Amino acid sequence: MKIKNIIALLLLLTIATYPQVITGLWIGTVEVNKVNEVYSGANNTQINTPAPVKYPFNLQYLFHTDSSGVTKLLKEVYIMQSKDSNHTRVLVTDETRFSDFEGIIRKGDNKLVPVRLTSPSIDFDTTKQNLILNGAISNEGMSVVSGVDIIHDKLHPTNPFRHQFHPNHKEGRTITRSFSIEINASNIDNSPSVGQTRLRATYRETLIGLHREALKVSGPMTLTQISTIGILNPSASGK
Repeated sequence: MKIKNIIALLLLLTIATYPQVITGLWIGTVEVNKVNEVYSGANNTQINTPAPVKYPFNLQYLFHTDSSGVTKLLKEVYIMQSKDSNHTRVLVTDETRFSDFEGIIRKGDNKLVPVRLTSPSIDFDTTKQNLILNGAISNEGMSVVSGVDIIHDKLHPTNPFRHQFHPNHKEGRTITRSFSIEINASNIDNSPSVGQTRLRATYRETLIGLHREALKVSGPMTLTQISTIGILNPSASGK
């Protein structure tokens, strides 16, 4: 086989093996429209298979994918800029780095403040700013992004079974959440942003600890790219 044919084959294998990762900051909006049935007397199919609900509800998440394909789930992120004359936009999750940058919106008192975005639908260890997920956000073929187990321990500040002022509810129950996002390139929104700033996916999540049975939910998800910045907490110059 000629050298040029070998190179062409290697290129094809590379393209097939590594889908096109889209770097940047993403907002994921889920419409949960299916939940499994866990009432007394429910059969195995009802317990294990999410069924359509009468009133869907929404969840919102923040994700970031860097140029190497590492995708992270963020609690919150601040959009800021470097202090030099370039005013390079940056994404900051480390509050100890705020002094290295400045905000991008000027308030009435003439002070620059950052734009803050949050993931109101999820929380995890208070000592962590983000969680590294499995897989990467891509617009080619079928890609899956899945979360490691997200644990709310008994004393977590946002554990739903805790009550600050009730003596019998000073601690809650351990709750474990795990989810997967299945991105299908054939199911991309038909808009000018096809394959670049808006992707369609299917969201699935299992929650353990809220009920004696595992709760399983699912629904369609839209991933919207709101920034192409591929670095979190860069140097003071924004690089």
